[in-house]
Amino acid sequence: PGGGDLRLVAGRGWAPGMLGSTLVPVGNASPAGVALAVDEAIVVEDFECDGRFADIRLLRARGVRSGVSVAIRSGSGPWGVLSVHSRAAHVFTAEDANFLRAVANTIGAVAGRAEATAALVHRGLHDPLTELPNRALLQDRLDVAIVQTRAAGRNTAVVHISMDRFTLVNDSLGHEVGDRALIEIADRLGTLCGPGDTVARLQGDEFVVAATVDDGHEAMKLASLVLAAVAEPIVVSDPAEELFLTASVGVALANGVGDTASVLRDAGIAAN
Repeated sequence: PGGGDLRLVAGRGWAPGMLGSTLVPVGNASPAGVALAVDEAIVVEDFECDGRFADIRLLRARGVRSGVSVAIRSGSGPWGVLSVHSRAAHVFTAEDANFLRAVANTIGAVAGRAEATAALVHRGLHDPLTELPNRALLQDRLDVAIVQTRAAGRNTAVVHISMDRFTLVNDSLGHEVGDRALIEIADRLGTLCGPGDTVARLQGDEFVVAATVDDGHEAMKLASLVLAAVAEPIVVSDPAEELFLTASVGVALANGVGDTASVLRDAGIAAN
């Protein structure tokens, strides 16, 4: 579920041409919406006679008369709804509801394991403070980008950003202010990138922007944009107090020679 709607996926038993998906409202307007909010099966013996739900046009359009819905819950909370419907008026028993709940629990357990695995992978490839890709993910993306840009006759520019005297921020204003500043810088760098480009945090106050460019002139233009973004004042307290930062940048161009490690190394050397 998301955005105030549930995506209803038609499965086995629908009439020809009805297989597909659509959105149904959550909340009290539909059995699926109520099932998400409560920890019990929502049973409707006959939609023609049941006045609990304000919007059942979707079900009526498919000739549904009866149904039972249960929530699918994973470790992170409600994940979806499992429903069974009948075109004839039908009394779903407690045994039916329990069976459907057991199936929903199995689906939820599988979804929970998938979510946990995805979260573990994400943590291993992203910086915990800024949520930017870390060095490992950056190297992986650079491997792909360099091959693709070479094939297209273009270049991959790597801009290494090292914040100037950033330890003074942490020492004088505290690590909380320093962390907020790093998050703001990360957000600003992200606005400079297009699809397929990458902003990563290597460590501490060091970032990398990797972008596809045509030539060295365009790479230097990107570096200038990075410096301008860093130089914009950062509001760090209330009442507003502005923090002004600068950075040193180094640019390396993967123009058909070298590999990911050497390009990152050269950009880092140029920044120091």
